Amino acid sequence: MRALPTMLTLVTIAALVAGCGGGGGGGTSSALPSIVTITAPADGATVSGNVPVTATLSTTSGVTGVVFKVNGVKFDTADAAANVAGRLDTLSMGLGNGPQTITIETTGYVTSQSSAITVNNGWCAYVQDAYGSAGGDVVVHVRLNKVSQTVGAVTTEAAGCHIVLNFDQTKLQLDAASVAKGPAVPAGSTFTKDTSVPGTLEATITGNTAFTTASGCEVLTAVFTILAPSAAGTKNDITFSTAELSDTAAAPIVPFTGLAGRITTE
Repeated sequence: MRALPTMLTLVTIAALVAGCGGGGGGGTSSALPSIVTITAPADGATVSGNVPVTATLSTTSGVTGVVFKVNGVKFDTADAAANVAGRLDTLSMGLGNGPQTITIETTGYVTSQSSAITVNNGWCAYVQDAYGSAGGDVVVHVRLNKVSQTVGAVTTEAAGCHIVLNFDQTKLQLDAASVAKGPAVPAGSTFTKDTSVPGTLEATITGNTAFTTASGCEVLTAVFTILAPSAAGTKNDITFSTAELSDTAAAPIVPFTGLAGRITTE
């Protein structure tokens, strides 16, 4: 009968050992942090407008997502994958000409890599990113970047542009009556719009007077409805191109193609 306490003691010790991971089920993970390698743009590259940003992850184990940043400010996200891609709109982010730093970091297991770039935008237009709820209206602003360009030894302001916006009309609905010129368009300039082609908005500004940069550089506004259903986090791009128009008093904006603004469902 005296052997019973000893047996109970042995059972208790075994239970304690098992509870501390001694049974093989409580060990720590041996997964290694993922290595982030930025593949584009190249370190030291000079970029303008809308810039594709790509990277590879050595492993997705323990990674819950990927965050893209420029100068510490988030500009895009992606799900964990061996190859990830984002979009840096240097104009919508308000980046001035000069050196900037792109960083791509993982969440979960936190690792990152940074790359140095130089932004060089002349006078050009951009579609400002916007956010709204499914079924709701969103005001989209088309603005000019605020960097004057130098022609010879003379710093000039911008005037005259043609802008073509393209959007997926199954996801976004344009209120044609809402399209209007912005306060940066100077008095005396001619503003025309064309919404006759489904999924397209064209606007033309002609004149010989420099744009008024004190008004947020806004040259065009339009109202879009995010068509339901549209899940939170859905990103709808508005792609666009710009073309210069000749004028005599100021420099035209720089032509760009393949740019994009974005309406995200909250």
